[in-house]
Amino acid sequence: MFYVPYETVVRRIIAERHTDYGIGPDGYVAGYTGALLRQQPQLDSVTILYSGGYNATLTFYKFTYKHQQQKELTIFPGTAIRALKPGMVTLLCNAEYRARLDSVFQVMELHQDQPCQTLLLLSHK
Repeated sequence: MFYVPYETVVRRIIAERHTDYGIGPDGYVAGYTGALLRQQPQLDSVTILYSGGYNATLTFYKFTYKHQQQKELTIFPGTAIRALKPGMVTLLCNAEYRARLDSVFQVMELHQDQPCQTLLLLSHK
C-alpha cells in the first residue's frame, strides 16, 4: 500500500538531483561555483558568465567570498563576451558561451565538471 507512493517520491527526488531545475545550463552555475572555490582556493578573482537573471545563491557566494576570503566574484552577462579581457578566469556552464569564447579568445581549461568549465582567457584571436 505504501510502496508505490514511496517509490514515486524517491524517483522524483533522484531525478531532481540531476536536473538543471528547468532553467537550462545556468541552473548548474551556483553549485559549480561553490564546489570550484572549495577545490581551488588559490583562485582570487573569477568571472561568472550567467544570463539567467537573479540568482540568490550566486549573490550569496559573491558577498560571502568577498567579505570572508577577499575573493572577487563578478557575475557577467553571457551575451557580452567581447568585453572580457585576456588573463581573466572565467566560469561557465553553457556550451554556447564556450563556443563564443573559443571564437574570440585562445583559452586554457583549468577545471571541468560537466557541463561546467573554468577557463583562463589567454589572448584574443
